[in-house]
Amino acid sequence: MSCPSLKTLDFYLERELGEAGRSEVEAHLSRCPACRHALEERRRLLGAFSGLPDLPVPGDFAAAVMNRLPGSRRLAFGRFAAMTSSAIGFLALLLGYHLMTGESLTDMMLSGGRSLLASASQVVPLLAKVLKLTGLALAWAGSLVAALVKGLGIVSAFLAPGARGPALALGLGLSFLILYGMKRIFTLGEKT
Repeated sequence: MSCPSLKTLDFYLERELGEAGRSEVEAHLSRCPACRHALEERRRLLGAFSGLPDLPVPGDFAAAVMNRLPGSRRLAFGRFAAMTSSAIGFLALLLGYHLMTGESLTDMMLSGGRSLLASASQVVPLLAKVLKLTGLALAWAGSLVAALVKGLGIVSAFLAPGARGPALALGLGLSFLILYGMKRIFTLGEKT
């Protein structure tokens, strides 16, 4: 027998091994001084733990811990049941379609694949364009903000400390007016 694991030694100490397991471990311990030493260390550790005083535990401690866990068996079973019922419903839908139209399963899968591919061939280029425009807009906004911060740094270097607050308020007010004016210009042709 090879050297038993620490877990097996713990089971031996706690008398949780069967008769055959205990006799195997005892036979090995009679030949292996390293395992006898490990067993003695485990025995001292177990004795130290059993010598600790009991901690008072509130009555609802287990329920409070279980409520904080991210998922429970009941949730896992609910997900499994939902997936299983969805699969059964889908199979029933396929069977009903087959019975009504007489199409085979392969024909249904081919037509579904073709329609999915046709949809994807229209959506993917549109999504790529949207992502590209979003990237360009973010880069433009980032450079605009960097230029504004740099400009504010330059302007604030020339202002006295007491004049920086009113200058900032004036700049924000002018920015608001410019944005409001741009909105008005872009919506001139629209009727509200």
